[in-house]
Amino acid sequence: MDWIRILSALAIAASALIGFYPALRLPSVPRFVALLALGGIAVLTPLLLPPSWLLWRFVAALFAGVMAMKMWDLHIGMDLGSRPGWRDFLAFVISPVVLVWRKRLPPERSSIKGDARALGISVLVGAGAIVALTLLRRVDWTGVPFLLEHVPVATALFVLVIATLDAGVALTRLFGGRAIDANDRPLAARTPAEFWRRYNRLVGQFLHEDFFKPMRGLRHPVRSTLAVFAVSGLLHEYLFWMAIGRAAGLQLTFFMLQGAAVVLTLRIKPAGWQAVAWRVGTFAYNALSSVFFFASVHLVFPIYRAGLPDWLRSW
Repeated sequence: MDWIRILSALAIAASALIGFYPALRLPSVPRFVALLALGGIAVLTPLLLPPSWLLWRFVAALFAGVMAMKMWDLHIGMDLGSRPGWRDFLAFVISPVVLVWRKRLPPERSSIKGDARALGISVLVGAGAIVALTLLRRVDWTGVPFLLEHVPVATALFVLVIATLDAGVALTRLFGGRAIDANDRPLAARTPAEFWRRYNRLVGQFLHEDFFKPMRGLRHPVRSTLAVFAVSGLLHEYLFWMAIGRAAGLQLTFFMLQGAAVVLTLRIKPAGWQAVAWRVGTFAYNALSSVFFFASVHLVFPIYRAGLPDWLRSW
C-alpha cells in the first residue's frame, strides 16, 4: 500500500479547506467562486488513488466530502454574519464531528465520567456489531432469499455506524471539544420522520442549517424536505462514484424513498399500542429501502456472502 499517495490525497483536501479561510473576507459572489474552485479541488482528490483501491478511494472521498461540506457551511455562515477566528477555524478543520461552526453547542454530557462511559459503551457496541458481522459472514446463504441475509447484515452495519459516530463525539468531548449528540436512539423511532431526527444528527444539523433553512423550509416543509434528501442522496452518490468509478443511482433512490416517507409522516406522532406497530413498520420500511444503500456498500466492500440478487447486480 502506497501510504504517501493516500496521505497526499487527504492533505490536499485539507489544504483546500484551509486555503478557503482568506476567502471568508470576500463578498458573497467572489467567495462562492472561491468555494467552487477549492471545493472542486478537494472533491477530486480521491482520483489521485488507483481505481483498484476501492475502499481507500471511498475513505478519501468521505474525508474530501467533509472538507467541502465545511467550506459550504463557512460560506453560508458568512452570509449570516458568522466568521470564526483563526484558532476556532483550525479547531473546526480538525474536528471530525462538527460540520456547522456557528451552531457548536456545549456538550450535552458535561462530565468526564459521562463521556468516558459513553465512549466505553460505544466501543463495546461497535465490537459486538463487528463480531455479529463476522459470524454472519460465516453463514452459507446460498439459496436463501436475499432479504434474510440483508436484514441482519444491514442492522449490524447500522449499529456499527451508530457506535462509531457516538464514539467520535465522546472522544471530541473528552479532548475538550464541543459537539452535539450524534444519535438519539434511532432504533426507537416510531416514524421515518422521527428516525431522521434521531439518527446522525451531525449531518442532520448540517443539512438543516445550511440547506433546509436557506430554502425557507419552515414555510415550505414538503418541498424543502424532499430537496434536502436529494442533496443527501447526491452527497452519497459522490462517495460511491469516487470509489467504484460510476454513479449507479442507488443512493439517490434510497434517500428519495426516505424523503417521501418523511414527508408523509412529518406530523404523525403515534402513541400507546399504535406506537409499537409504527416502530415495527418503520424498522421494516428502513430495512427494505436500505437494500439500495447497502448494495452500494457491497460494490466497495463485499458484505453479502451470497452476493447481490440479479435485479440489483444489473442496476
